[in-house]
Amino acid sequence: MRRSIVTILIALLLLTAVFAGCQSSGGDKTVIGVLMPTKSLQRWNQDGDNMKTQLEAKGYEVDLQYADNDVAKQVTQIENMITKGVDVLVVASIDGGALGGVLADAKEDEIPVIAYDRLIMDTDAVDYYATFDNEKVGTIQGEYIVEMLGLADGEMGPFTMEVFAGSPDDNNAKFFNKGAIDVLTPYIESGVLVIKSGQGTTNDEWQDIGIMEWKSEGAQARMDNLLSGYYADENIDVVLSPNDSLAQGIAASLDAAGYGSESKPYPILTGQDCDVNSVKNIIAGKQSMSVFKDTRTLAAQVVDMVVALVSGETVPVNGEYDNNVKQVPSYLCEPVFADIENYESLLVESGYYSADELGVEAAEPVEEVEGKTVGVLMPTKSLQRWNQDGDNMKTQLEEQGFAVDLQYADNDVAKQVTQIENMITKGVDLLVVASIDGGALGGVLADAKEEGIPVIAYDRLIMDTDAVDYYATFDNEKVGTIQGEYIVEKLGLANGEMGPFTMEVFAGSPDDNNAKFFNKGAIDVLTPYIESGVLVIKSGQGTTNDEWQDIGIMEWKSEGAQARMDNLLSGYYADENIDVVLSPNDSLAQGIAASLDAAGYGSESKPYPILTGQDCDVNSVKNIIAGKQSMSVFKDTRTLAAQVVDMCIAILTEQDVPVNGTYDNNVKDVPSYLCEPVFADIENYESLLIDSGYYSADDLK
Repeated sequence: MRRSIVTILIALLLLTAVFAGCQSSGGDKTVIGVLMPTKSLQRWNQDGDNMKTQLEAKGYEVDLQYADNDVAKQVTQIENMITKGVDVLVVASIDGGALGGVLADAKEDEIPVIAYDRLIMDTDAVDYYATFDNEKVGTIQGEYIVEMLGLADGEMGPFTMEVFAGSPDDNNAKFFNKGAIDVLTPYIESGVLVIKSGQGTTNDEWQDIGIMEWKSEGAQARMDNLLSGYYADENIDVVLSPNDSLAQGIAASLDAAGYGSESKPYPILTGQDCDVNSVKNIIAGKQSMSVFKDTRTLAAQVVDMVVALVSGETVPVNGEYDNNVKQVPSYLCEPVFADIENYESLLVESGYYSADELGVEAAEPVEEVEGKTVGVLMPTKSLQRWNQDGDNMKTQLEEQGFAVDLQYADNDVAKQVTQIENMITKGVDLLVVASIDGGALGGVLADAKEEGIPVIAYDRLIMDTDAVDYYATFDNEKVGTIQGEYIVEKLGLANGEMGPFTMEVFAGSPDDNNAKFFNKGAIDVLTPYIESGVLVIKSGQGTTNDEWQDIGIMEWKSEGAQARMDNLLSGYYADENIDVVLSPNDSLAQGIAASLDAAGYGSESKPYPILTGQDCDVNSVKNIIAGKQSMSVFKDTRTLAAQVVDMCIAILTEQDVPVNGTYDNNVKDVPSYLCEPVFADIENYESLLIDSGYYSADDLK
């Protein structure tokens, strides 16, 4: 009996020890300290709330605090959290150079630190950094100005411009400014853009024009001085503002100076954060755009990093930033921009804001289109992405009051032609066509034109006909660029890795014009490494963009890619491993992965090569999770579908159709709308695909 009691006591002690090991040193739950700079800007409220919600959903306790833009207060908050024994600190700093001392205490207590959005400088006590690509933010702003003024098309102006920068103690502000100024410098130097004040003409001057603590009133005061000092007798055309807080102050100054009339129109005014008041200003015409950094995505990424830290797993990163003491492992998310043309689809329809928050009416069915029929033609149901495209478009069109005739053609060109003929006969009001062969529809679409039926080419440009009216797609060349840049990054080529690394190149269907652009984007990135011998294409096939049709897989068929990969492996890689396979989409990548499996890849001595893709097809995402595919470019079909719905409404109600570019189809420059793609890989697929609601976790099991 005594032995049994002792045994039970020992077991209880062991269980207690195990249980204690699962707890935070500060209590029953693991505690995450989250420190935001201020509640005065909407974006920090959203960042804090999103992170708290997602961390609590993982079972953590969260101590969320705001510091009212007071550095001393933030230092005290961190000190208190260290004393309480939090397990991880997530810090969005007010002054990136002022936290070294207090974070040294955190390091001494072995509390890891994630710098959030703003890099913490001059200390080795910051472990990780999560942010959006800050230089890209400025690049987007600069490119927007170039596009809106038509500078790339030869407009010579001159246009007047003034430049603002962020808080001089915020290291991010340097990168925002650099991204924009790098784009605009050729136009400044040539005199097309004239900065009358002479202030902020180069990136070296960013701190001289910086607004302390990003205060709106500071920006307003400086803008007042600029307008009275340099623009008393003429209008200003452009104001480069790095964020929304400054943009709101600038807009207030412009209002006070009488801007907003026909003789004194508001200038192009940039911003960042899609703060609710700035989005309202965009709607009112006072601000032109704001770079959108979806804090739900960034919060989800930080949650993944916290989970990895707490559980002792590898923390997901995709780059690094120099904080003057160390190279801080970092995760950079991709920003996009919102303006008057896309704020509804980007911000309201995605659920980031409600229509009420922006003071706009929720979308209601459009009376003028009720009863009108849109014919939607997709190429095949054999690839997941086309099912999603069709379903998303049908749902959103029907919500607006359209009748929808949705058909799939089983990758059979003759069948798609017949489907279009039947829709013309039935008298549809508009056609949305994702073509199988972009060059095979000229004849049947000529009939549509004769009947006055407008045509939107969806995702794939329809070639060699004047009967296509509009084109909606993702930036196809950018898709290839992303794939090429991913390969460069994963191999460390930009950091001087010399390899040599073996690679083979695949291209899409020779009759699909998009395939040319996918290939061009990637090959343009990779050519320097091919020409220098760092990347070796042993087959000699597909070394330039001119050869894309020679290596194209007809109808994007997985089995065609598998057969070609089989031949490449047996013909050129019998005695060595292949390091990289550039595949333009997921259908091909799945065939390539099957070939690699059959050849014994997936072991320590024969690891899977880097394998790219596109579409985030469910089977390819499963392959990413399994380690068989490296990445897939994500084109959120919800966004593209929403854009097509807006185009359909505009066409059938005779309004201006939203476009942001053109594509040449050999007969005409087709007015086009290009959405921005991003990529998913093992590090971010959960936040990008599951947390956004694109897939459920069960879909990917």
